Amino acid sequence: MATIKDVAAHADVSVATVSHVINNTRYVTPELRQRVLAAMRELDYEPNLVARGLRSNRTNLIALVIPDITNPYFPELARGVQDVANQNDYVMILGNTDRDITQERRILHILSRQRVEGIILNPGGVTAEELLPIQAGGVHIVIFGHQIDHPAFDSVMIDDRQAARDIVTHLISRGHRRIAHLGSSRPNSGRLRYEGYVQALREHGLPVDPALVTEGPWTQRGGYNAMKTLLQRHPLPTAVFAANDLMAIGAMQSVQEAGLRIPDDVAVAGFDNIDQAACVSPSLTTVHQPKYDMGKKLAEILFCRLKKEEPREPQRIILPYTIEIRGST
Repeated sequence: MATIKDVAAHADVSVATVSHVINNTRYVTPELRQRVLAAMRELDYEPNLVARGLRSNRTNLIALVIPDITNPYFPELARGVQDVANQNDYVMILGNTDRDITQERRILHILSRQRVEGIILNPGGVTAEELLPIQAGGVHIVIFGHQIDHPAFDSVMIDDRQAARDIVTHLISRGHRRIAHLGSSRPNSGRLRYEGYVQALREHGLPVDPALVTEGPWTQRGGYNAMKTLLQRHPLPTAVFAANDLMAIGAMQSVQEAGLRIPDDVAVAGFDNIDQAACVSPSLTTVHQPKYDMGKKLAEILFCRLKKEEPREPQRIILPYTIEIRGST
């Protein structure tokens, strides 16, 4: 394998000149530059990027850390992050925590030791106090979601509480009075969506019945099982608001297996607007999150930090959402 000394000897220049050509650290005449580049090609020389990174404190690596790689919500967001990374000649590393706090801490520890320059994180359990030393060590962190609200960190989100209130209000406008909720207090967005559900009911003088609130994993199986529990209640709910689309799709399967019609017997609404929401039958009414735009905004903020561009104060950006009304309600 050729070394920088081999390139210098082949081009009949000094090692320092080769280094300046590779790193663009000093002016080199066009003639010498071409000789160096030709020597690199002829010897098939590849600069040691790791060593360059150690010297310049740059690795051109960022990381996206998500809680559930199987959730169709995240690929579109990840594409937005990666597109911005590509534009800046960076590589994106993907970490999946499975909503396991031990796994999340392990991934963050490894990423900080591997000298990634920035992390975009959807926290599942780590606290701001755990993240502050990582950022103080030079790894910029941008949060997506509501899990951590701390003035030291940039964050991007939608208003989960208001969006949940709006979609439950839609169900109420359809004449529903016994509206169930499938969700979980973890993650924090689950708590906010539950609060929006409660707010909509109370604004319309409807009781919050604990028997109509069930918790489960934010998965299709979780929604299926939670809905099975609800179908044992009497009288049955006439509508269901699920904390995400996977739970809603699982709930629809359970309703249909019970011989009930959607939306005639039970209306179902979800949250996220993953691609499958428009493909199930009937198509799913849901909250549309701008997933790709969120990924782009998260990455743009991170690269502003990496380039030390304005604004210097951390930003808290709330993106717009829409309610997609479809056949399930």
